[in-house]
Formats: sequence, structure tokens, C-alpha cells
Amino acid sequence: MASPDDTRERPQPPRDAIPGPLAGLRVVELTGGIAGRYCSRLLAGYGADVIRVDPPPGHPPPEPEPLDLLVNADKRSVTLDMTTQTGRDLLSRLLATADIVVTDDAWPAATGPAPAIDAGATRPGAVITRISTFGPGGPYESWAGNDFVLTALGGWTATQGRTEQPTFIGGPYVSFLTGTHAAFGCVSAVLHAEATGAGQTVEVAALEVAATCLLYDHVAFAYTGNTRRRLGNILGAPWLVLPVSDGHVAIIGIREWAEFWTVILAGAEIPPDPSSATTAAERAALTEVLHRHVAHLKKREFFETAQLLGVISAEVLTPADVLASPQYAARDYFVTAEHPLAGTLRYPGPPSRMLATPWLRRPAPTPGRHTAEVLDSLTPQGVRA
Repeated sequence: MASPDDTRERPQPPRDAIPGPLAGLRVVELTGGIAGRYCSRLLAGYGADVIRVDPPPGHPPPEPEPLDLLVNADKRSVTLDMTTQTGRDLLSRLLATADIVVTDDAWPAATGPAPAIDAGATRPGAVITRISTFGPGGPYESWAGNDFVLTALGGWTATQGRTEQPTFIGGPYVSFLTGTHAAFGCVSAVLHAEATGAGQTVEVAALEVAATCLLYDHVAFAYTGNTRRRLGNILGAPWLVLPVSDGHVAIIGIREWAEFWTVILAGAEIPPDPSSATTAAERAALTEVLHRHVAHLKKREFFETAQLLGVISAEVLTPADVLASPQYAARDYFVTAEHPLAGTLRYPGPPSRMLATPWLRRPAPTPGRHTAEVLDSLTPQGVRA
């Protein structure tokens, strides 16, 4: 019997000709935020026909944003003017063809007034996935929020930063995690609908995803009454980031202090063991000493040597470094595609690799790229019962 890896050795048809595991599912995307767009991007990446509804572009059309190029890949785009009855009627006809509708609380603001998205707007058995910041109900239901707010309210910010001051970790991490959870909810509800014939609404609140992803801290406090302390970036913390000649390295868990630094520093003077420090001031002073010892090193050499010595370490990679990493290259992780406006792009690969089906079939469309072909298909014969 051939192994799944043998598919790499056989000639493969064009990417857009290979159906993914979600082929046959139509998703209508009505979103304005990152989480909703990433949810449907995951569904598109695994083969669903995702039709994104965009507002009519301005004149001239705006240049594509990097985020749009990422989260809109593998989708089709139609532009509908929600300020007109024609646009609202066409949306209603499109919704009647959907297996899944993904919507969020940012979409009406991005498109203008729109019909209510509820079970009456879709065919029987369809799944409606609603993504919001706080979820329906509760005192914060109508309040504004973003990843800065979510990490603070979810408990993340309190665990990060220096000992005396918490800090925002930066980046839309909760939004991407929310999109991932929403995609899982979509597929789970579709499996239920296929088994029972009953569609349902899936509610995904980003704040609850933030709490879910910090579950260890919440359960640990409930069990022990203890909270994780902020330790900052000094010797004596479980981790340390060190500046070297071409960037930074991160290191954790040095058990054999003298032996480790003898190898790393090639026999030079060994910096003092931080376990000898009794105060924060002493630890800070030892940190400065260590910085001077490693300032001449290269981060890739430090990282690889530390790993060979059994010490958990990493080089701190910039985006350019990530694209040049030998590990990603060996795994063929990044996927190259040609975009009509942005040129040659390297996209991140699949979060779950399926060896028999490709991840990226086509780059992100320009807004309205597929309006004609999608609307032409919305004939009475094409609309599902």
C-alpha cells in the first residue's frame, strides 16, 4: 500500500483542479473584521466555495492591504450596494444558496444597511455563524472592542510585561484565534445538519475565546488562588531574551550553567550564575554582565549550539528571517502565488497540512472580481430549495 507521502512523488494536477475536503459547501461571507474573514479563509483553504460580499469600491479602487491579501485568498468576491433595493434583493438570493453564512458585527458598518441575517434569510439546514466582540447579552453587548481590549479583559495583559507594569502583547492574536474557533464551529454545525437536516446558529464571542486560550491561568487561580507573576526579561526569570550581534536570542532552562556557557563562549570567562543573586538589583546587574558576554555572537549559531546542548533556545526571527528559515524551507511551508496587483506573494501555508489536497488555489481577488459570474448563476434554477 502506498503511503500518503507518495503523493509528493506523483505528478499533481493544477492546484485549482484538486477538490479540497470541504468541496461542495458554499459559504457566503458578510464580515468586516479579522476574525470573520479568517474563519471563511480557513473554510476556503480547505475547499469550500467562499463568496465574499464587498461594498462597491471607490474611484480609483484602493490598493490591496497586506491583511486583505492574506485573509481573502481562495475566495470569490462580489460587490453589492446595500444602499439599494437591488443590492439587498441580490443578497437575499445569494443567501438562499448558502450552506454556511459567516457574519460579524463589523459588516453592517462596512457595507451600509443590510437585511437581517437570520434563519428566515437562508435555506433550511443552513448554518449561520455570528462572530462578535462580546456576544449577545451581558452589559458589554453593544460596546466597542479590539484585540487591545480583548487581551486586557481576557487576562492576557496582566501576565505580560515587566514586574511593575503589565503590557499589551501586540498583534491581532485573539482575532485569529477567534476565526479558528469559528471555523471549527461552522464545520461542526454542518456535520450536525447533514446528520439531522437541522441547521443552527453558531455564536462566537471573541472575549470568550480569549478566556478559553488562557484557560490554564484561570483554572490554576480557581484551584490554588495563585496568579502567574510578571517576571520581566531579567536573569532569574524562567526565560531570557539576549541581544547579540545580529539580533536577539531567546533561552530557557539552563541546568548546567558553567558547562553551557563554556561551550557557547568557547572557553571565555563564564558569567556568574544568577542563582547567586539575592535581590532584584543584583539580578539586573548580572543581566547586564551577560549581555556584554554574548554581544559578539551570531543568533543562528547560538540557537543551534544551545539546542545541540539540550537547552531550549531560539533565535528571535524578524519577518524576513522567517521567510528565509531553513525549517520552513525544508517543509515547503510558504506557498507562492501571483496576484494581479501585488505581484508575486509568499503566503503562509496550511495550519493543518493535508498531503492529498493543496492549500492555496488562487490569490485574494480584487473586490468584485467575480460579481458577474456569481450573479449570473443566481437563476431560479440555480437557487437551492
